Amino acid sequence: KVFQGKNIPDLAASIAKESWPYFVSAFVVILDQRLSFLFIEKFRSSEELGNYSVAVTLVDLWLLLPTAVCSAVFPTIVKNYSVNMFEYEKRIQFLSGILVWLGIGFFLSVFISSDEVIQLLYGERYKNAPSALWLYALTTIPVFFNFISLLSFLCPFVLNGSPGPTIPSHSNL
Repeated sequence: KVFQGKNIPDLAASIAKESWPYFVSAFVVILDQRLSFLFIEKFRSSEELGNYSVAVTLVDLWLLLPTAVCSAVFPTIVKNYSVNMFEYEKRIQFLSGILVWLGIGFFLSVFISSDEVIQLLYGERYKNAPSALWLYALTTIPVFFNFISLLSFLCPFVLNGSPGPTIPSHSNL
């Protein structure tokens, strides 16, 4: 029902035109990861490259969770955006809190159990990987905010094909 009466190709073109900063941001993150691999390979040891690779693999798997959460609540967020802006802001703040606490919880669980998890999954060869994993896991907390920003950016497009607020209010976090 949300897309009823809308020209989908025009809507897609409008979203692509307005959301290019998000595409650039995603590209830069991927490029940063790949460049990190190259720099570690060139200037550090193969062991450190392996440790970083383990950290990136485990954290990238974790990033599926906020994607799933945001995908699950997106229809409700869009509905609230169109009906009640107060309820929309309340839900965005609630979702922001959930994602931040998920990120903090993930970091703490990695900090506490990374030695055992890496030993179980990768063996003794990667016994030094936890330090890379701790640091990389800590970077997920700000990444989660990008999901919230993207959700609030997409709501007006889904409803009427025009841009709306791109940064939600996080004043009560």
